[in-house]
Amino acid sequence: MALSGLDLGRDYFELFGQSRAFDVDAGALDTRYRELQALYHPDRHAGGEARDRRLAVQASAWVNEAYQTLKEPGRRARYLLELAGVSFDDERDTTADPDFLMRQMALREALAETAQASEPLFALEDLMRELRSERDGLYTSFAAAYATGRLEDAKRTVLQLRFYARLLDEANRMAERLEDQGD
Repeated sequence: MALSGLDLGRDYFELFGQSRAFDVDAGALDTRYRELQALYHPDRHAGGEARDRRLAVQASAWVNEAYQTLKEPGRRARYLLELAGVSFDDERDTTADPDFLMRQMALREALAETAQASEPLFALEDLMRELRSERDGLYTSFAAAYATGRLEDAKRTVLQLRFYARLLDEANRMAERLEDQGD
């Protein structure tokens, strides 16, 4: 794959030799990433012409973006839907499922309450385990919906996954703060 023949329009699954499916071979993904970085890393082209150096920077950034998208299940799910023609409006797309909205509120309250627990780090770890379990259930739901062509259900699941990603990020930041206070 010379820089001159580089096709930045290829989809990420094709680039990494993976089938266009929710489940990926993580080991093969990592191996292919290292191969592609060895080919396109800007340091490898530092002595080349200015055009090749620019292409190497573009290619390396593209490979990094593709790798991160395929490696992280939530991003991979969204990408699969986008490839299938499903559009997302990050400002307007939400889930209106009342049960899910109630669950969101309960989880947010539970997160806030962990700071007042007698052992806040243990309470937070328990909550994070629960969040990861529920998120993993959504991954399974997405895979089933996507595999059977129920793209609207799959999109709804991706929107729900965004909530779990944000809540887990908040929980991780809270854990760091608690750990810093404990030092």
